[in-house]
Amino acid sequence: MKMTDCDAVILAGGHSRRMGRCKALLELGGERVLDRLARELSGFHKLWISLGTAAVGGALPGQAVWDCYPDCGPLAGLHAALRAAEADYLFCVPCDLPYMTGAVGRRMLEDFPPDVDARVCGEAGGRVQPLCGIYAKSALPVLERRLEAGQLRAGELLTQLRYSIFPVEEYFPSRVLFNMNTPEDYRRVLREE
Repeated sequence: MKMTDCDAVILAGGHSRRMGRCKALLELGGERVLDRLARELSGFHKLWISLGTAAVGGALPGQAVWDCYPDCGPLAGLHAALRAAEADYLFCVPCDLPYMTGAVGRRMLEDFPPDVDARVCGEAGGRVQPLCGIYAKSALPVLERRLEAGQLRAGELLTQLRYSIFPVEEYFPSRVLFNMNTPEDYRRVLREE
């Protein structure tokens, strides 16, 4: 499968409580994290920006999509974008992964298993990043059931889907999965820029 067969979404609708301000709007190398990720994902068929229920300041680098299930966290953003997607597949990237690249999504698509609902990023230590992965439209019914039942934990979503794990660190530096959640994380990224 090619990148043009897959839409992409940047999850940017969170409250950023630990950071204290919107992570998507943080500046890195003279551009917002949101714009940096959008540039990396520009090769996908269409780019969506999941905003939850709130607006992000400034121009958006993609098509806005709002949650159908308000205040239900990132699964609601994934659901809204997957539902809106024009392609049958959607590469989902949280806005707190400042080192994520489009090349990761491209590599995940190259040998995407035909019999799965999702392919998610996995780290060498066995940790899985369920919000960073490619989801098929076939995952929508499970997402809807979980949201309607108030089952909002992203990791538990995978227990009800056919999925595979993409071993990121076999192909890319581990830092592509670095989560920037706190002011200290942000300072660390700024130092490495």
